Amino acid sequence: HNRRAPLPGRSTTRCCAAYDAVSTSSGCAPCIARARPNVVEVAISGSKSPTGARSGGFGDPEVTRLRLCVLRVARRLRQHASHGITHSQLSALSTIDHHGPLTLGELAQLENVRPPSISRIVAALEGDRYVDRVVADTDRRIALVQATPKARTELDAIRQERDAWLARRLSLLTSADRLRILDALPALERLLEVPDEPRHA
Repeated sequence: HNRRAPLPGRSTTRCCAAYDAVSTSSGCAPCIARARPNVVEVAISGSKSPTGARSGGFGDPEVTRLRLCVLRVARRLRQHASHGITHSQLSALSTIDHHGPLTLGELAQLENVRPPSISRIVAALEGDRYVDRVVADTDRRIALVQATPKARTELDAIRQERDAWLARRLSLLTSADRLRILDALPALERLLEVPDEPRHA
């Protein structure tokens, strides 16, 4: 397998749904065309108005509701059809499947974890035959990890089972509620593209 060279200007931020088995969408914001980026603007600043609402119509209660909703849906999806793979392993495996082959350093950067942690995760995946190591075509001193056919089969099964679970949940809602969720998808995808603020020591 040839190592995929990163595209010019490509972000190192992890994509979401196209390859992340935790998610159930059919595409991820960084990998699709960015259309009408300013249709929905939700600016959350540190300053509050006298009524407690933040700019863009989101106050503390609404921010909390959104956070809890996202966390609870994600947790339910993680609990459904894990196939014995931990969340951190599944996340790394999805990244390898989508972006690989990768060096451990590249994988650690995409997963936003420390190199020792990614080494342990990859070792566990390799032990279960979900990944194997290959040498880079450009420099045989560089070792890369890539997903195996077994991994792709497992990831496809997990995605299909989680998609089916979410589809069943959506079917219980009214048509109006399903349309509201559909209309919110572009804004939620753009929310994932917003870069994190730098952390200060």
